[in-house]
Amino acid sequence: MLKLPAFGNTQNVGRNFILTMEIEHFKLNSIEEVKLFSERIENFQKNKLGHSLPYIDLNTAFINLQSFSEGGRLFTALLDLKLSLVMLNFDMTKAGATWNEKFSKGKYEGGTALDNQDKFDGKAELQYYHTNFVPRYRAFWDKLMGIFILLFDHNNYDKFRRAKSRKKEFEKLCKDIPQIPDEFVKNIIKGISDFDQNFRTPEVHGTGVIRKWSFTMFSLHETPLVDFIKYWNWLLPIMKEIDRIIASIEEN
Repeated sequence: MLKLPAFGNTQNVGRNFILTMEIEHFKLNSIEEVKLFSERIENFQKNKLGHSLPYIDLNTAFINLQSFSEGGRLFTALLDLKLSLVMLNFDMTKAGATWNEKFSKGKYEGGTALDNQDKFDGKAELQYYHTNFVPRYRAFWDKLMGIFILLFDHNNYDKFRRAKSRKKEFEKLCKDIPQIPDEFVKNIIKGISDFDQNFRTPEVHGTGVIRKWSFTMFSLHETPLVDFIKYWNWLLPIMKEIDRIIASIEEN
């Protein structure tokens, strides 16, 4: 019989830590801090990736949501979404850069990932960025659906947040939200369901699927991993629409 070493009594560790230390959460308290944060996160992307995404204008959101119902909650959700989008951009860009550097035409072609360490390292990097992308992308959609609920049906936001399946709850709530077209909801549900079936469920709840393709020497376009580009591109017009909605609040 397998015997595990005793881990010790950890029941009160977290509680005692909280009781003995006063923790101040990070938050943005003024438009000046929001502007500085926006500048810093833009520079982070440019420094690390060579480009910065223009989506989710926190400066406009902070100003326009001052008098908006649930404005504070919505701004916090947008801040979280902004950070999630930046991290997804990081994963996608770094995966593409690794592929171009090591496995594009004229680089490592043919053979196996086991041929040499540098070749293997490149494949392991692809595995790292792609496996990061899966749970982040799926969590992003839960956050994004929550923002739509906060915008158009904030009284049901807690119901949405507590739902066992936020995807199903979003679909249900949207039936009574005229601002969100039925076709838009159908596309979201289909896209998320496809992503869950093909990537999230096997990667998070199974033995994984990404490694089956990350370590092969097939071209990226010959494997299902190319679909990550499709899922990523699907997000960007919706981010533009979120910014349009937030910008229009000032006029209401």
